[in-house]
Amino acid sequence: MKRAFFLVSGIAALICLTHQTGHAADEMKGREVGDVLKHLTDKELIKLRSGRGEGVDEATAKLKAAEVSKDTAFVLKVGKMEEWDFPNQGNVEGWRTKGIPERLRAAGLYIETNMILYIKKEALTQEGLDIVKKHRSGNKLLLAGRVSRCIIIQTNAGQTELHIDLQVSSISEAR
Repeated sequence: MKRAFFLVSGIAALICLTHQTGHAADEMKGREVGDVLKHLTDKELIKLRSGRGEGVDEATAKLKAAEVSKDTAFVLKVGKMEEWDFPNQGNVEGWRTKGIPERLRAAGLYIETNMILYIKKEALTQEGLDIVKKHRSGNKLLLAGRVSRCIIIQTNAGQTELHIDLQVSSISEAR
């Protein structure tokens, strides 16, 4: 009887451990920028198709609630990194860069992405610092951090854009 109990509890523990590590692996894999739009229904996206600003406030409020101040990871192609002193935070050293813009399509609507990445030198490991120093524009990186802004805007020309700011806490090569 004891053997059966230990065997069953051992299998249960193994299943739990496998489930947890699988979830951690998914989290470390990162997500695409387009995954942010999954918080919006097709009906909400269709409202944006007019290009006259209808539904922008509603969509932005929903994205802010779902994304801002949350830790996440993105896989994206990154442009040139420029040195950046964070003036509002006591001139902390770091870099600022943009994700290379993507054109997404959702519910018949084209949405341009504009992602700005803020990378503080003090937050990175030595491996992360090496990646930043060797980085070439267009390389794909896995960037983990906290979203500080996530909004939808529509330009005067009627183009819909998704703007995301990410405060990067770790950086690695995307696989």
